Amino acid sequence: SDTTTGADEVDDLGDVRFDGSTYDILSRELTAYEVESSDISGDLVGDAVHGRNVALEERFGIKINVVKKPGNWDDRDDFMSTVTNSIMAGTHDYDLVMTHSAYIVNLALKGSGYDLYELDGIDFSKKWWCQKYVDNAAVLDRAYTAMGDIGYTLYEYMECVFFNKKLAEDAGVPELYPMVKSGEWTYDKFKENTMLVGEDLDGNGTRDSLDRYGLGINNHACRMAVTFWDAKLTVPGTDGRQVINLPNEKYLAIYNELYSLVYDNPENVFFTHEGQKIETQMFMNDQLLFFVEKLGNAVTMKDMTSEYGIVPFPKYNLEQENYISSARDALSAIMVMSDITEPTMVGTVTEAMCMLGYREITPVYYETALKLKYLNDPDAMEMLDLIRDTMTFDFAATYTNALGLIFSTVGDNIKNNNPNITSNIKVNAKVWQKALDQLYASFEKLDK
Repeated sequence: SDTTTGADEVDDLGDVRFDGSTYDILSRELTAYEVESSDISGDLVGDAVHGRNVALEERFGIKINVVKKPGNWDDRDDFMSTVTNSIMAGTHDYDLVMTHSAYIVNLALKGSGYDLYELDGIDFSKKWWCQKYVDNAAVLDRAYTAMGDIGYTLYEYMECVFFNKKLAEDAGVPELYPMVKSGEWTYDKFKENTMLVGEDLDGNGTRDSLDRYGLGINNHACRMAVTFWDAKLTVPGTDGRQVINLPNEKYLAIYNELYSLVYDNPENVFFTHEGQKIETQMFMNDQLLFFVEKLGNAVTMKDMTSEYGIVPFPKYNLEQENYISSARDALSAIMVMSDITEPTMVGTVTEAMCMLGYREITPVYYETALKLKYLNDPDAMEMLDLIRDTMTFDFAATYTNALGLIFSTVGDNIKNNNPNITSNIKVNAKVWQKALDQLYASFEKLDK
């Protein structure tokens, strides 16, 4: 046996079979590739998904059936109706729902989810679950939604900082990997090095997407900085329930810092919100030293000539104990349906899907997304492990859709060039608290 495997990586599921059972998954069309791959196609990740499904079917004597429905953000209402209608009709159409993390929690609020803490076979202490997500999403000691290696959008949508090794060398940027490892990779260092690069490449006197910058960043990354820097949008009250903690000094300081970064440094910072195409292309063309984006963008950077590296988002300052990472909210979360008829089968198969995702699919995803050479780069792999291990989804981010989109506020206001948000936050804090009270009231009803 492999002595290096910790208890959190051991298969504890034992020798059980559920002969003749079907495990039905409802997935949004856009990301059904995480759970469905009908045949071997030569696409390495797709083949790994196919391999996992076959292994599960053989091990447990089951059939895996994937049903796909449109489930992008704009299709959320129809997708949610599919779930709630199925429960109302009592037809037991699905065991697992897997879709956009920002609205899946609304399904839990409506009573469509099963308390995963009570489900046989699920063990959130295992490495393949995103434990910080489960802890922070749990309400009144019940967990209705989860995420982990059951779906590799966890990695595709993982936010990280890409850096161009050639530009870093040219600009005299110190070695970043040792800086990260020593815990000294802070926002000050990030900003200081950003300011080393800025050039009007076409000499036309205006700054645009044809020039060179120290940093390419968009409003999504600004929005997520409140998680990376632990701005505590909510805090637990005396009864353990979250309460709105805005405006707070750190939150406003973070906003002002990011606003200033984006608007006071046109020579060095390229900010966009039209999507990521411009920035990715710029990064590939050696026009950006740093580029904050989701890891999945690396797939499109395969033809890049210069080498790039990956580091976590920097700490706010040296007082911040650990790096904190996160992922864009469009990644998939899962919910087990409240009306399942075979809880032991569903719990066991869900756990096994997550475990085999971690063992068989994630490594292959890294390999194909990031070119093989990164896997031969132990430093880069250590950075990716660090980002994954510090993955956090705070309460406000998880439930933002039920809390008046509280999590988008920083990104939206920067996008809208709003220099001062204090009064805006004061007004909204009351609205958000009302929504939060309503959220708890909805969850309390599920008890009755």
